[in-house]
Amino acid sequence: MAFGETTARWEQSKLKRRPAEYYEYKRSRTESIVGRIEQHIPECRGVRVIDSASSLTYRDYLHNPDGSAYGIRQKLGQLNLSGRLPISNLYAAGQSALLPGVIGAMTSAFFVCRDILGLETFRQYVSGKPCSSIAQ
Repeated sequence: MAFGETTARWEQSKLKRRPAEYYEYKRSRTESIVGRIEQHIPECRGVRVIDSASSLTYRDYLHNPDGSAYGIRQKLGQLNLSGRLPISNLYAAGQSALLPGVIGAMTSAFFVCRDILGLETFRQYVSGKPCSSIAQ
């Protein structure tokens, strides 16, 4: 949502104790982002935003001084849970399942959908062909 220099004026503030100006900034940026999404992806009109984040949010929740937008630090040899887990109807997806950040979250979601729908139905859906086995 924001680069560090955009929120630098509030960098001394603490989580849940930021000035009203910061929350207004976040609200305005969130509305702008939602507006662009709705403009380019009409199916997303009416989306309800539950929360949003800035680099300060990531800094404070992840204890990352630079406010990384990619979450918890990834390390070589790190074992991430991904896909179907050994418990009935339980899947792991998200920004740390495969790769960090938005790309990791989206990719892992596609893998879970593919596993749930089955390969052929998933291929039909991704290609834009009508899928009789998916509720419209």
